[in-house]
Formats: sequence, structure tokens, C-alpha cells
Amino acid sequence: MDGIHDLGGRQGFGRIRHTPNGSPFHADWEKRANALYGLAVRAGIFNMDEYRHAIERMAPRHYLSASYYERSLTGLASLLVEKGIVTHDELERLAGGAFPLASPSAAGRSNAGDAPRFRIGDRVVVRNEHVAGHVRMPAYIRGKRGVGVGA
Repeated sequence: MDGIHDLGGRQGFGRIRHTPNGSPFHADWEKRANALYGLAVRAGIFNMDEYRHAIERMAPRHYLSASYYERSLTGLASLLVEKGIVTHDELERLAGGAFPLASPSAAGRSNAGDAPRFRIGDRVVVRNEHVAGHVRMPAYIRGKRGVGVGA
């Protein structure tokens, strides 16, 4: 899926801000959102690929303007609505206003059955394919040639 989330290798976003030994959380709601998403995964409500895909489906303007934990909360809320655990109306009532969700999901690629085995030193070419759903292949490596170096 080509989406706003696939920013690897792109220019124009400025320096990456980094705070050594900084706290991962800046507000209590971020801790709660993170805990809720972890609980949902452990409870089997959704898996990590579904969660990542929900974040990838955010509207580009929303994705770029949201913080890390806002994206996390949007992914969590979108999946809870899609799985029938809460309704969008309930979320908006509790939030006291609009609660944006991710766009509807699209089917992704199924798991590879007999994936080719590569050895260190093998020459490889990354597939140049575009899949509507969640894939872990960033756009900037499609069609590129390389040599296997191990995992």
C-alpha cells in the first residue's frame, strides 16, 4: 500500500528531533492509549499487522499532523469500531466531538506459502508490486537489486 506513512528515503521533512534519555510519554493519555493497544493485541482482538495497517490507512493530512500516540489511538479506535467493540458514535460522544478514524481496509497479500530461500551472497531483485493492503515493503526498495547479507 502506497500511503503517507511510507516516508523512508524522502526529503524535505527537516531534521529528526531526538532527546537522549527522553521520556517516551509526554502526557498521561499517551500511556493509556499505549496500554489499551497492547491489551487489545494480547486479548486477540487484532494483531500487529492489522494495527499497523489501520495507522497506514489514516488520511494523509491527519497522519502528518498527528503525534505518534495520536496515530496509535486512531489505529486502535478504527479497529475497535471495525471489530464491533465500540461504535463511532460512542467514540464521538465520549470525546465530545469529532473522532477521525482510518479509511476502510483493503485486502493485502496473503502469506507466502513456499517462499524462496536465499543465502548470503545471493543476488536478489525486490518485487516491483503495488498491493492495496498492508505490506512490509517500503516503496523506495521496489525493483531494486542487491546482494543478500543475512538477517
